[in-house]
Amino acid sequence: MALVALMNRGKIRQLSSTRTLTTILLKDYSMVYGSDNYYSALILKNREWVSGGDSLGISGDDAGSSVTLPFPVVIYGTNVSAVYLSTNGLLRWDNVADNRYNNYLDTSHCILAALWDDFTTANRPDGGIYRILGSDALGEYVGYRWAMCYINSNLKADFEILLYKSGYIQFNIYQFQYIYSPTEYNANEFISKGDGTNYIDLTPRRPYMESILFVPKDKFKPPIR
Repeated sequence: MALVALMNRGKIRQLSSTRTLTTILLKDYSMVYGSDNYYSALILKNREWVSGGDSLGISGDDAGSSVTLPFPVVIYGTNVSAVYLSTNGLLRWDNVADNRYNNYLDTSHCILAALWDDFTTANRPDGGIYRILGSDALGEYVGYRWAMCYINSNLKADFEILLYKSGYIQFNIYQFQYIYSPTEYNANEFISKGDGTNYIDLTPRRPYMESILFVPKDKFKPPIR
């Protein structure tokens, strides 16, 4: 049964074992990690990795650029047509220039961060930020893939953020090869509305290098397994 039909009939509730979230989203998950007033964060059972894409020409240390999305998306209830991307792994969905790195959760800005740390494109031939266009079970998406190195090293970090036309957001982490102590280089993973209240901090999940799907609550409230 279509999700719209379920919503119109007021039957969004705990699902039976035969009608899991996978039936609706076609992506299986192992747990609901957390939520705010806008999203629920689902840890996917299988890590996904898209790769590829076209280079955006953003390179260097503490570098960034504004990019126009191929189609508008809704993030935290706001229509977004352009975002700002930083080589430090930061996506500002309010399209404000922001090239800093930070080892602390920042809930005061409009941020999507699959990995936020002190990165550079140096020391790897494929270093850069890439744009990916594609579609899957959730529909059409534009993705941004970071191919980075930790500052002053050749240790790699590869991760992606997918923005779906239908409103979903997904983080994919492929690898990060750090040798520093967690207190010195502790890459943050979170989404934030920037109001200090609505955010989901996934930093404790960072070592698992997972795929995390953010499900808009106006579309579906997933049952907790």
